[in-house]
Amino acid sequence: IRFGLDIPTFETNVKLLLKEVPELLISFIVTVNALSPFSLKKLLEKILEWQKEGDFSFRRIFFDLPYLRHPAWQSLNILPQGMAVSYFEDCLQFMEKNKYDPKGASHGFSDFQINKMKRLIDVTKQSKSPPEDQKKNRINFYRFFKEHDSRRGTDLVQTFPELKSFWQECEQLNKTNEKS
Repeated sequence: IRFGLDIPTFETNVKLLLKEVPELLISFIVTVNALSPFSLKKLLEKILEWQKEGDFSFRRIFFDLPYLRHPAWQSLNILPQGMAVSYFEDCLQFMEKNKYDPKGASHGFSDFQINKMKRLIDVTKQSKSPPEDQKKNRINFYRFFKEHDSRRGTDLVQTFPELKSFWQECEQLNKTNEKS
């Protein structure tokens, strides 16, 4: 999600760190927001790949999944009900399929990490904002990323095609709000 992140350089650097600093532990703090559901599984797959690549006698790559609450217009709450859940459930299945076994290989996802994903799913299912807050947050989402795209020469919908209809809904809310 980070603007300007060069993924190949990032991956090369992670591998270099793991190779050159054998005692190093790496932890990714993934602050889950409205843009996260669509690529989180790719990150989990990459983490598992890195864990498997190394000749480690102990797990060295971890992650945490705190969820963003503020600004509210970037939180999971603004997405249509259920949109993020299916992506997170897919992540959970992947994690459970690749669960860490302390008696086995030194890779996989711990019970703690799997429980964090379950908690994220529960929070996503239960989170609901009052309709007026939801409308205001979706308008702010649209305004922020429209300006972001303008300033940075990016395109949110091209980057996150899964958000196309949601984006159009937010755009329509903004137009309606400007008229009133």
